[in-house]
Amino acid sequence: MGVVIGKIIDVFSVFKRKREEGKVAYTKKEHVVIIGWSKKAETAIREILGTNDYIDVVIVDTLEKSPTDVAEERIHYIQGSLTEEYTYAQANVEQAKAVIIFADDSIQDITLRDAKTLSIALTVERIAPEVHTTAEVMVQHH
Repeated sequence: MGVVIGKIIDVFSVFKRKREEGKVAYTKKEHVVIIGWSKKAETAIREILGTNDYIDVVIVDTLEKSPTDVAEERIHYIQGSLTEEYTYAQANVEQAKAVIIFADDSIQDITLRDAKTLSIALTVERIAPEVHTTAEVMVQHH
């Protein structure tokens, strides 16, 4: 009996670790995908969760671990390249309600920052043209 209980606990701990590392695919629908972690993204997530009790948020970024508490069941993290379709398949972007792309604050040159944002937007639009996509750009004519 102890061995069985030990195996069950081990499975749950492996799942929790993989979820924390962003290695577990999101399979639900009608969620909001936030691409790019920043203070602005954190604020947006709080507003989304605070105004709707039923919507989930999926964060997509390159961080090694989830930037939020994995105990929060309505927040899911996917780790991967922001320009590869596989990452967005893991986030189930095709079934999302909306996608919000935040500019990468670590890039100092705002033109390069916008180039990265627009590259991500093109990838998302190619995969899920029906999903409402909002992108933060720093230069108005971009």
